[in-house]
Amino acid sequence: MRDLIVDKALKLFWRHGVHATGVERIIAPAQVAKKTLHSHFHTKDELILAHTAQSGTSCFATR
Repeated sequence: MRDLIVDKALKLFWRHGVHATGVERIIAPAQVAKKTLHSHFHTKDELILAHTAQSGTSCFATR
């Protein structure tokens, strides 16, 4: 479940921006309840850090 949330959130961050991507926008495509999202991640920063930990790279790295 955690990986699915990270994947969906990351795609939305790229498409709409981190600031424009709220909880409601993440839970719909991830098909999870708001409570489930918050049980895994308390902040958007935690979602980004989870992606970095999984992939070994930052999703916001510059060239």
